[in-house]
Amino acid sequence: MARITLDATVLIALAKPDDAHHEWAKEFFLKSTDTQLCIASLTLAEVLVHPVRQKVAKKFLNAVSRLNLEVLPLAGDDVLGLAQVRVSSGLRMPDAVVLHTAIAHKTGIVTADFQLARAALAHKVAVHQPATTNI
Repeated sequence: MARITLDATVLIALAKPDDAHHEWAKEFFLKSTDTQLCIASLTLAEVLVHPVRQKVAKKFLNAVSRLNLEVLPLAGDDVLGLAQVRVSSGLRMPDAVVLHTAIAHKTGIVTADFQLARAALAHKVAVHQPATTNI
């Protein structure tokens, strides 16, 4: 089974009908039934910030649990690789976490973030993205 690591932009777009990438995100999830979807624990925490502020975190997590995401922890031995990815890519740390996770677990990524997509391709990581962010 293919595996792919999610960026926060995908879950955020899925959850917000007014997001510019909402339809793309819905379509991605509908077409990904034969793919193991992964997300770094730190990325999931990033996605949860808004639901926590809105006091709907439990409801949001219940909805996310139906996606059967594999939540990948960051371990102590990830720190050097993560720092190296941050330096080599120039990405901010949240995006570097996504890219490092994909590299470490040998997955592609799915993102609506142009800079993350470009950095992933430079690191030879397969990218799934909406047409509006094509590089």
